[in-house]
Amino acid sequence: MEVTIGNLVQIESVVFALELGESAWLKFRVGEKPDLELNVRLLVGKSGASRIFGEGTHGVLEIPEPQGPFGYTSAEPIYMGRHGGRESYLSYQCYPYSKIMQICIQIYIENE
Repeated sequence: MEVTIGNLVQIESVVFALELGESAWLKFRVGEKPDLELNVRLLVGKSGASRIFGEGTHGVLEIPEPQGPFGYTSAEPIYMGRHGGRESYLSYQCYPYSKIMQICIQIYIENE
């Protein structure tokens, strides 16, 4: 199955559960280029907005502890940079279940 939104092609989608205070490493293959690595961190005792940034050779997505029954989502795909000669983007949704978050992440690249 192929998902295309505007000029972006979804190359990966993953759903996983993570406990507050934990982190996970994700690796996404972009064509024949090296893996795109993302470190997802669930922050305890932090409030505010989620943020994504570069750290060394990988990306980091920091998600604060939810302050109620609602989770977090990206309003639109977030630009992560050029990878394999093409622009890459990320979107995510997080749903809290007690001290565990269900995290859904989609990775996109620009259509050729």
